[in-house]
Amino acid sequence: MKYLIEGAILGLIWWVGAQAITQYHQLQDTQVAMALKARLNRATTELSLETLSAMDSNIYHFDRHAQKQLEFESAYNELLTRDLLSDEMSLAVTHFHDAVDTYMQLASMLKTSYRYIAKQELEKEAYSAQAQLAVSKSAALVSNLQVTNSHTVVEVVREQLMRSMASLEQFEQESRSFRVMRLHIDFILENALPASNLLVPIQNSTLSTAILKKTQHLSEQVDTVYWQMTRSILFLLALVSLLIIIVLLRLMSDLKRANAQANQAAETKSLFLSNMSHEIRTPMNGIMGLTDILLATELTSVQRNYLEKVRFSANALTTIIYDILDFSKIESKKLNIEQTSFQFEELIDNLRSLITPIANTKGVKLIFDIDPLLSDWYLGDPVRINQIMLNFTSNAAKFTESGSITLAVHREAKTESSDWVEISVSDTGIGIEQDKVEQLFERFTQAEASTTRRYGGTGLGLTICKLLTELMEGNIAVVSEVGQGSTFSVRLPLETVSKASLTEQEISTASIAGKILIVEDDPIYMEVSDNIAS
Repeated sequence: MKYLIEGAILGLIWWVGAQAITQYHQLQDTQVAMALKARLNRATTELSLETLSAMDSNIYHFDRHAQKQLEFESAYNELLTRDLLSDEMSLAVTHFHDAVDTYMQLASMLKTSYRYIAKQELEKEAYSAQAQLAVSKSAALVSNLQVTNSHTVVEVVREQLMRSMASLEQFEQESRSFRVMRLHIDFILENALPASNLLVPIQNSTLSTAILKKTQHLSEQVDTVYWQMTRSILFLLALVSLLIIIVLLRLMSDLKRANAQANQAAETKSLFLSNMSHEIRTPMNGIMGLTDILLATELTSVQRNYLEKVRFSANALTTIIYDILDFSKIESKKLNIEQTSFQFEELIDNLRSLITPIANTKGVKLIFDIDPLLSDWYLGDPVRINQIMLNFTSNAAKFTESGSITLAVHREAKTESSDWVEISVSDTGIGIEQDKVEQLFERFTQAEASTTRRYGGTGLGLTICKLLTELMEGNIAVVSEVGQGSTFSVRLPLETVSKASLTEQEISTASIAGKILIVEDDPIYMEVSDNIAS
C-alpha cells in the first residue's frame, strides 16, 4: 500500500502511452491513405486530360498517355493492396478505367484511318485530276468528324461522303488505295460518333469528386487524431512529471528520515559519552591518584617498576578517554568556549612541568620562545589553549628521538582591543610526507598505520585541536619534511585585558593558607584528595 499512488500513476502512464502509440499509428495510416488518394486523384486528372486530347491532330504517339495510365494503375493497385478503397470509389475507378480503355482502343483505330486519308491527300498528284478532286473532297469532309460529337453533323457528312465515295468507286480500277481509303471512310463514319460519345462518361466521371470527398474526410480525421495524440502526449508528460515529483519527494522524505535517525543516533551516542564524562573520569583519577600515593611509599624495585607501568598505562588510557569525550562533546555541540582572563606565562609554566620529564627521559632539548610583546593578560579559554599546546608538544616529544622541541608564542598582529597570537611547536622528529599532511586533521587518522603500532594514540588529538581552533575562530597549519621535523601552529584572535579591569582575586598570586573542606561522595576519590591536600 506504500506505493499505491506510484502504481496507479504507472498504470495510467501505460494506458495513456498505449493510446498515444495507437493514435500515432492511426495518424500515420491516415496520412498514407491521404497521400495515396491524392496521388490517385492527380493521376486521374492527368489521364483524363491525355485521353480527351488523344484525337488532337498534333498528337502522333500515345506514349505520354501510356505513362499516365501506368501511374493511375499503380496508385489504384496500391490503394487496393492496402484495402483503402470504399465500394463506391472502387466502382467509380472501374467505370473510369473501362471508359478510358474502350475510348483509347477506338481512338487509336480512328487515328490510323484519319492518318491514312491524310496521307492519300498528300499523294494525290499521282492520280488523275478527277480522282484528285474526289480525294481532296473526301479528306475535307472526314476532317470535320474529328472535332464534333453532333449526330446531325455526322449525318450531313455521311450523305456528302456517300456521294463522294460513289465517285471513288470508279477510280478503284485506277489504284487499289482508293478501295482501302473507302474502307477507312466507312470505319470513320461508323465509329466517329460512338467514339465521341465515349468521352462523355470520362468527362462526367465521379471519381475525382469521390476522391476529393474522401480526402477531405481523411483530412478532418487527421486533425482529430493529431489533437487526440497531442492531448495524450501532454497528459503522458504530466503523468511522468508527477511520478518523478512523487518519487523525488518520497526519496527526500526517506532521506530526511534516515538523516534524522542518523543524527539522532549520533546525538544519542555523543550525549551518552558526554554524560558519562564524570563517571569515567572519577575511577580513572582514583587509579592514577592511588598509584601516585603508592609510588610515594617504600617499595621494592619490582613493585615500583610495576606501578610505574600502571601509571603510564593509566595516563595513556586517560588521554584516550579524554580525547574521545572531548570529541563527542564537540560533535554534540555540548562544548562551550569559556571567556576568562589568563596569562600565557602561567600556561607555559604548567606545560613545562608536564613535558620536561618526558623530554629529559629521551634526551631532547626543550626551548621556549615567548614574545615579549605579548600582553600580560588575555581573555579566552585557557584550558582549551593549554590543551592545544599540550597536544602539540606531546606529539613532538613522542615523535622526536633526538634534537630539540621549540614552543614559540608570538604576537602576529595587533588591533585596538585584541591580538592575533601564533602558537607554534617545532621539532626535529621523523617528519611527515606531504601527501599525508592533509590526513592529519581527519578523525582517527595518523600519517601511517605503522605509526599507531609504534607510537600509539587514537588519531583524535589533532582533530580536536583543529575543531577547538575553529570554535575559537582561529586557524591551524602544519609544515613538515620527512626526516627533518615538523612545525604545528595555530593563530588565535585573543582579546587583550587591561590590568585595571581585573579583579583583585585574579591578580593575586599569594599562597593560600588555612583549612580545606573536601566534599566527595566517592570514598576512593576522597582518599586520594585527602592525600593530595595533606
